[in-house]
Amino acid sequence: MTDSSISLLILVGYSIAVLTFLIFLLRFVLPLVFIKNHTETKPVLVDSYQGVSVVIAAKNEAANLHKHLKDIFEQDYPKFEVIIANDHSSDNTLEVLSKFQESYTNLKVLDIQDWHSGGKKAAITKAIFYAENELLLFTDADCIPSSNQWIKQMIAPFEEGVEIVLGYGAYRKEQGLLNLLIRFDTAEIALLSFGFAHAGKAYMGVGRNMAYRKSLFMNAKGFTNHLHISSGDDDLFVQQVASKKSVRFVMEESAKTISIPKNKLTKWWKQKRRHQTTASLYKGKYKVLLGLYTLSKLVIYTLWPLAFLTTFHYTIIILLIFSIIIHFITFNLAMQKIQEQRLSFGTPLYSLLLLLNTLCLGFSGFLIKEKTWK
Repeated sequence: MTDSSISLLILVGYSIAVLTFLIFLLRFVLPLVFIKNHTETKPVLVDSYQGVSVVIAAKNEAANLHKHLKDIFEQDYPKFEVIIANDHSSDNTLEVLSKFQESYTNLKVLDIQDWHSGGKKAAITKAIFYAENELLLFTDADCIPSSNQWIKQMIAPFEEGVEIVLGYGAYRKEQGLLNLLIRFDTAEIALLSFGFAHAGKAYMGVGRNMAYRKSLFMNAKGFTNHLHISSGDDDLFVQQVASKKSVRFVMEESAKTISIPKNKLTKWWKQKRRHQTTASLYKGKYKVLLGLYTLSKLVIYTLWPLAFLTTFHYTIIILLIFSIIIHFITFNLAMQKIQEQRLSFGTPLYSLLLLLNTLCLGFSGFLIKEKTWK
């Protein structure tokens, strides 16, 4: 193969990557910009509100429950119960919950202390069976609702035919590059999941902030299809039960939850490796789509130095700059919808660092096997 042929091949490959990436941005991210946020839910008579069961699976979460559970009970919603599934905790979780029960009669504690722990999925399943209401709203013990309108906003999209509502589970802003990367990564994942759902291709939710109908869970026989792994109670379940028109999402600031981010790279890596294990069980079409998105971005951001090995280096550099500009503009507009626009200013740098992190995680996954909550 001649040098000119190699140069042309590199140019064509890079151009295909750019085109693929832009298609993803324009097809799945940009449409979110034109969705009108409803800052207030429509007035509803108190007697017309549907009952809601807020479900939290907890294992050794006494400290977080003590700090954050009060925010759940202060929600501006007339009919809700809170179910805590205490899964084999060895700390003083039960004592903390007993104190809350003295003040809140709508708190129900499900203490799971049998000899065998079925993991988080088993805890959630038992809580769902215990729930009195059709609408189930899920979060974690370390999550804080961003407002007292959280329940109202997350439940508002439920109408006839709607089975699942996805919310944004953000992370608390702290100092340091790691925090910026975690928050940007979380925002990007949220935008993609909302964009895919908007296109009728919902492939995931996050257990920190999502809702679905109890009847949906029962009819699907719960987590039976993926009980063999500890994770997947959110994304794999959504893929299992979602249809083209059954999923809605909420991007209002008052509907998001805020979680405590990991403060060490090793802890975040452990979390990301667990997510990678779950992603390996995604449906084939979502593996292909998400793989193409990551691969095209990887080519654009890391392989542009190959331009200097070709006679088309100016063209490739122009394509790189054009891609970065469109990426930034699209993310800046879309992140305004989830109130993360400041994160968008670091889009090129954060994207590159996260891509390198993904490569490192891929290699480390062959060497390290993590134990998770089971």
